[in-house]
Amino acid sequence: SAFYGPILATFWLGMLTKKGNQTGAISGLLLGVGVNIILWQFFGPTISWLWWNVFGFLVSFGFGYFLSRLGRIAEISTDSIYLLDYKNLQKYIGEKKYYYLLGMVFVLILIISYLIQSVFLSA
Repeated sequence: SAFYGPILATFWLGMLTKKGNQTGAISGLLLGVGVNIILWQFFGPTISWLWWNVFGFLVSFGFGYFLSRLGRIAEISTDSIYLLDYKNLQKYIGEKKYYYLLGMVFVLILIISYLIQSVFLSA
C-alpha cells in the first residue's frame, strides 16, 4: 500500500498536466514513498494503512508538480540516447497508436503477473 498513491500521482502528473516532467515525477514518487514508509514505521498504530494512499498521492503529486513548475534541474540531452520522448512518439507512431501501445503493455504486464502468480502458488 505504500506505493499505490505515489504511483497514481506519478501517472496523473504525466497524463493530466502539461508542466509535469521526468525530474518532478521521479522526485515526487520517491518523496511520496518515503512519506508512506515514515507513516508505516512511526505512525503505524495511529494512522490506518488506507490513508497511506491518500497521503502518498498528495505528497507525490504536489511535490512533483511544484518541482516540474520550477523547471528542469538538470538538462537532459536530446540526442540518440533519449529516444522515447513525447515528440518522437507523436512523430513516428502517432497519438492513437501510442495509446494502443500503452494498452498492449498493460495487458502484457497483467499476463506476466498472472503467470508469475500461478508458478509461485503451484509450488
